[in-house]
Amino acid sequence: LSKNQLEGNLTKIAKWGNIEFLDLSQNRLTGSIPSTPSQFLHLNHLNLSHNTLTNSLPKMVDQFPKLSVLDLSFNQLDGPIQSRLLSIPTLQAIHLANNFFDGNIEFSSHSGDSNLRIVNLAHNQLDGYFPDRFGSLTGLEMLNLARNNLSGSLPISMNDMNSLTSLDISENHFTGSLPTNLSNNLERFN
Repeated sequence: LSKNQLEGNLTKIAKWGNIEFLDLSQNRLTGSIPSTPSQFLHLNHLNLSHNTLTNSLPKMVDQFPKLSVLDLSFNQLDGPIQSRLLSIPTLQAIHLANNFFDGNIEFSSHSGDSNLRIVNLAHNQLDGYFPDRFGSLTGLEMLNLARNNLSGSLPISMNDMNSLTSLDISENHFTGSLPTNLSNNLERFN
């Protein structure tokens, strides 16, 4: 259903069940993302990017037990990013770029082993410091935090991000020394 001219809100998807792959990207969808966790127990891939979705992320997004890809980029979503979102054990890629998310990037204190490989939070209004907990994401390959309002020095835990191949932290307000021991796999650093 991607790359069409579908209009309206997402209330009708509450009646869709047993979907594993849902791609409604590049349409003209508006309104909020509905809170309908029980209908999407099998959802593995959710792409609602490039629409005009608004409001904050519903708390149920972190309750999809099989979700591996979440792409909500290029919308008008706002509010804080839920701390549990970066700790979902099944999640491998999260794309929340080009929205209006604000506040600190926080990790849940109950986070277990993360399988995140891609985190794109660029072009938002996030502030605070570069989270030390990113260093615990040992499988992380791509991290994009560009064009936010992050500040402070870069943590030593960046040295633990051994799988990182792409890191973009440009257009923030970082200060202090450059990291000394970044991943040998790093191919792109901005």
